[in-house]
Amino acid sequence: MTKRNTKQAMSVTEFRATLKRLGWTYHDAAEQLGKSFSSVAKYGAGAHIPTPIAKLLRLLSQTKPEPPTFALSISTANDAFEGDWLSTELARILRTLASRIEHDGFTTAYDGKLRDINGNFVGEFSYID
Repeated sequence: MTKRNTKQAMSVTEFRATLKRLGWTYHDAAEQLGKSFSSVAKYGAGAHIPTPIAKLLRLLSQTKPEPPTFALSISTANDAFEGDWLSTELARILRTLASRIEHDGFTTAYDGKLRDINGNFVGEFSYID
């Protein structure tokens, strides 16, 4: 008689984090793993994840590079954002940034610093490839 290993091959937390890292929904996982949507949803709810599925997900997760990250921070605590100017100034800064990204891409020529209409430093952005 073969004794089944009762230890979980992959925790539900690891399962969900792995799908997120892969950029997969439950529908994507079902398609890629050859499983039904209901099986994948059950794994996400805490059902036992078969060892072969856990091993495959870990392998795929290790081989997929991290997606690029874009971060943006803007402080609105100065005169350029006073009163009715908040939305106008934010929109101006974002349009300027969008135009630079669209035309120049992410080059080292742009320092990632954001300035308000008065030339004051009000924020920054970063792009990590």
